Amino acid sequence: MNWFYPITFSMDPEDPDVVEVEWVYCLDYTHFGPPELALLHALYAALPGWRGWHDQQPYWFGADEAEVPHLWASLEPPGVQVAGVLRQSDWEAWDSAFQTQAHILPRRVM
Repeated sequence: MNWFYPITFSMDPEDPDVVEVEWVYCLDYTHFGPPELALLHALYAALPGWRGWHDQQPYWFGADEAEVPHLWASLEPPGVQVAGVLRQSDWEAWDSAFQTQAHILPRRVM
């Protein structure tokens, strides 16, 4: 069973290598304490394209949502929501790394 789902995944008709993504990873943050948050923040920093924290949100590939590429994350009731516009190969590398490393965090299975 999956523990993540797409909200948006679309290709740019002018540049098929660029995708717009909005995805939710169903981490169960009701079971998060300081150690789990520290692990999540360390995981963020280890992911491809890390750019750091801006306005209390983690960013990868760029920190300006008006520019391509960019990817950001937010901890929401259903889990970690990520959204952005970036090269498909960068998205696939980021998504793969996140899924591989996040297995140690509490999650919900859909």
